Amino acid sequence: MTLELKHFDTRLNQWVHSDNDSSNFSSLIKEKLQNTLLEFFLPDQDFSFGAKDQWGKVEELYNHPDGDVLLLSSKSRLLYGSPENLTIIEKLCPDRKDRGAYGSIFLGECRHAISEKLNILVVDDATGENGGIIKPEQAFKLVGDCYGQISPELYSSLTEKKPGEEYRVVQHRFGWREGDGQDSTFRFGKGTLRPQHLSNLSYADPNNEPKIDLILPLSSFKGTDKDNPNGATKPQIKPGLYTQQIWLGEKALSQKGKTAISQVIPSFPGGMKDYLEELESRASKLSEIQHDPREV
Repeated sequence: MTLELKHFDTRLNQWVHSDNDSSNFSSLIKEKLQNTLLEFFLPDQDFSFGAKDQWGKVEELYNHPDGDVLLLSSKSRLLYGSPENLTIIEKLCPDRKDRGAYGSIFLGECRHAISEKLNILVVDDATGENGGIIKPEQAFKLVGDCYGQISPELYSSLTEKKPGEEYRVVQHRFGWREGDGQDSTFRFGKGTLRPQHLSNLSYADPNNEPKIDLILPLSSFKGTDKDNPNGATKPQIKPGLYTQQIWLGEKALSQKGKTAISQVIPSFPGGMKDYLEELESRASKLSEIQHDPREV
C-alpha cells in the first residue's frame, strides 16, 4: 500500500517544482508514504501536502491548485484531498481539533501492516473492566496507558519475525470501519503491544473461554473527545470482546537497551518515583560543582 502525494505552496497556490519550472511535470516534488491508516480509511484517493510557515495566514489554508480541501494536519504538514473525503474524516474525528492532534497517526508510515479478522479484548486500563471475559484483576495487569498484549502468532504475522526470534515490544497503529465487525463505529488509535501467550488467561466463566488475539486498553482509542465537558463527540467503545476486521500496523519495534517512558511509568510507578528522587539528588550535586572543573 503506497500513496504518492504532490507538494504545493499554500501562499502562492501553486505546485512546488525542484527547478521552479511550473511547466516541467517531471520536476514536481512528490512524496511516497507506505502502509498508512490514511490509505486504509480512504483507499484509491489522491492527496497532496500543503507547505506553510510561521508567516502564513488563515485564509491561505483554503488555497489549493485543484480545489481540494484541508483534511488533516501534523505539525506543519497539511494534508489536502477531495471534499468528499470529509464524510469519513468527520466520522473519525468529529471534533475538528483532533484532525490536527492525531494527524500523525493517519500519516505515519508503518514498516509492516496486516488486515485480519481478530478477537480483540478491550480493557478499561483504569479498572480492569473487560466485559466479564477474564478476571478484572488479571486484565488490569495486562494493560497500561496505551499498552496492551498481542499473541505470539499475531506478532509473527505482523512483524514478519520467525518463531523463536527475540521478542520486542511493538509500537503500533490500528483502525477499523463501520461494518467491519461487532463494533459499528469508525475507530483508530495507537500504542504499544507486548507479545504474550494468551491461552492461559483466568476466564471469569469456565464455560466461556474464547480465543483472544489482541488486548487493547481504552486509552489506545483516540478521537472520541472523552474529556469534553459537554460529553464525548463520538460514542466511546465499551470494554468487552469484539470480533473485528482490523487494520494493524507495526510502526516500530523496541530496541535493546532502550525503553519507552510511556511503558515504564504505568508499569513501574514506584520504581520511577525512587529513580527520579535519586536523579534529582545527583542533578542538584552536579549543579553545585559545575563551575569547578576539578570537581566535575
